[in-house]
Amino acid sequence: MRYLFISAMLLSIFSCKDGDDAAFFNNTNETVFEINIPMSIPFDRTTTPVVVEFYDNKEFKGKPSESQNFYMVEKDENDKEKVIVEYNSTSINLLEEGNYFALCFIDLNKNGSRENNEPIEYFASRENPEKIRVLKESRRTIKFYFDN
Repeated sequence: MRYLFISAMLLSIFSCKDGDDAAFFNNTNETVFEINIPMSIPFDRTTTPVVVEFYDNKEFKGKPSESQNFYMVEKDENDKEKVIVEYNSTSINLLEEGNYFALCFIDLNKNGSRENNEPIEYFASRENPEKIRVLKESRRTIKFYFDN
């Protein structure tokens, strides 16, 4: 009986995917961001925000449900800022339960709004955005890879 319980527990641990109930692990609602912007896309990475927005519709209309700003810098071993290509961050309890669609843009004019001339990437693709399922206790990884 003990063997059966341990086997079931291990199966549930290793089969949990993004968006699945994470209560077994840490009782939290967690979003992991991976943003990759090549150096060939010119902008001031220390002062220009990279904005991730979540919408409750795949047309990306209306006010975003949530918005988060990132800067493409990190501190080196001497506590000095250096610009980076790949950014990783985790936010806890960023989103309420529901279904979302996400996009990421470089806010070149720093006004907090998307403009037509600003580089933009969608989670999955603009033509076929992928739904992000958020449960009360879940985790998800959102990846944005900008092209040259």
